[in-house]
Amino acid sequence: MSIQFVLGGSGAGKTEFLLRRALRGAREDYRSSWILLVPEQDTLAMQRRITLHPENPGKGILNIDVMSFHRLAYRVFELLDRPLPRIIDDTGKVMLLRESSERVKDKLELYKNQLSRPGFLSELKSQISEFYQYRIRPELLEDAAEKCSSSHMGAKLRELSLLYRAFLEYMEERGYMVEEELLDRLLSFLPETKLLDGATILFDGFTGFTPVQLDIIEEMMKSCRSLLFSLCLGRGVRGALYGEHRASELFFLTGQTAEKLRLRAEKCSCPILPPIDLNRFDALTGRARNPSHPLPRFQNAPALDYLERSLYRYSAAGTEGRNFALDGSIEIWEAADQRMEIERLASEIERAVREEFARQGGRFLSPDEAARVASVIFNAAGKMNARLVGRSPQMIGEAAGVAVGPEVRVLLAEQAGGGRKFPFSQEKLCPVLAFYTEDGWENACERCLELLNYEGAGHTLAIHSQDERVVREFGLKKPVSRIIVNAGSSLGGVGGTTSLLPSLTLGCGAAGHNATSDNVGPLNLLDVRRVAWGLREIGELYPESLSPKGTGLDDPGMDALVGRIVDELAVRLGLD
Repeated sequence: MSIQFVLGGSGAGKTEFLLRRALRGAREDYRSSWILLVPEQDTLAMQRRITLHPENPGKGILNIDVMSFHRLAYRVFELLDRPLPRIIDDTGKVMLLRESSERVKDKLELYKNQLSRPGFLSELKSQISEFYQYRIRPELLEDAAEKCSSSHMGAKLRELSLLYRAFLEYMEERGYMVEEELLDRLLSFLPETKLLDGATILFDGFTGFTPVQLDIIEEMMKSCRSLLFSLCLGRGVRGALYGEHRASELFFLTGQTAEKLRLRAEKCSCPILPPIDLNRFDALTGRARNPSHPLPRFQNAPALDYLERSLYRYSAAGTEGRNFALDGSIEIWEAADQRMEIERLASEIERAVREEFARQGGRFLSPDEAARVASVIFNAAGKMNARLVGRSPQMIGEAAGVAVGPEVRVLLAEQAGGGRKFPFSQEKLCPVLAFYTEDGWENACERCLELLNYEGAGHTLAIHSQDERVVREFGLKKPVSRIIVNAGSSLGGVGGTTSLLPSLTLGCGAAGHNATSDNVGPLNLLDVRRVAWGLREIGELYPESLSPKGTGLDDPGMDALVGRIVDELAVRLGLD
């Protein structure tokens, strides 16, 4: 057993190095076990990357697993045949906090009126999640409150302790567990499983580890063959990787994480191999890297390369041959606070989206133009104008008296809601789109719900996101039969770019008042004649306590008969 660090700046190829190490090792020895341990939100992307990697010609993954700490916990529970705990998600935490906080509301002064404010319970949920992760108990908060020199801060800590304790008691009464507790449960079960025996575990994407994650890693050191950790360390950094580091240093967290892992390794008598520095050699070729050349990620992005070398390293700015900040490649903004900074970034994202629409033939309508277009594509009753269904933007513009150039492929109108007051929120069947800008994904989620319930319930929703939590929230809340993730909805919904059944007839399920929610395929359109032979007498279906005499609808055993048939069907369909 051993541990080793893979060091490199952003874009140096740390992930690529680990992937190649795993794929080659797994191919050379199919009996070996390789685990890529990444943050929860990166698991899907890593699985996809392995599948499509050029070092994986067969596109199979036999002895390589991609997991997060939480997925590892579920795998261990499954292998040991342990019952899965009743886990509540973030939404459930907020709901339970609402209930538990009522128990101590009368004891609060600072936070009493805050409980009903929008967003407060969500922030409190995040704070309690951190308490869990770093093993902070209410007693510790109370102790800190007593020692606090500021009376105001002390009062805050005491009230946080009250809310936290009430939440814990409420959870215990109902037998619930939060996700953050999973790792403590995993730690207790790890010695019982053989899953990690002789395995090579590659950690990628982590900037640091919580105390319980460090305890799990320490347990891994006792049974695994090797542990590799990718850590971000920029070019030009001098000094020891371990030891004391100033908090003001750019790579303080890297040094701190390496030091914690070193101490755990020494505790377990686990050898530490010399680090692999990808700032000094190329991950693909193994050849020495020219320090003046951009890292692989920035080969075609000199501005980003400049930032990677110079951000927060003022001494480096004068040594670079060109100041990219002067040619517009880099912009520096000053913001009064974090919210203004985020708002500026959001506005830049919106601007970039608008520019991309324009580049691809989109034409944004003014409010007056939008009103005129709406008046011709819908009649007075709000129904679609059949004469303009499927027509070109130019023909629609001509009918509305709006000038539309030949390069335009789609018309866009900004909308602030859904329903009759916002005509572009309904189905149009022509190249006219509604454009929405929302404050955060949560509001976007609610807006989609509003639009679907107005027109579109049961059909299809498309979302582009790398955050599995966001995708899950959208998927659980929306009354649709298909959710297309990171693909176009038109071809994705009919199976062109997804694994859905190829079909041009899409069922909308009960939400859309349809008989099925499936993609209706060719087999559904075949006329099939079924000839069914009787296999048993009807009397065999009766409970033994009832007589099979009589089969009329008024027979007292008919209800029991129907119930039994339904039960059998449920078993056959896997619905029991």
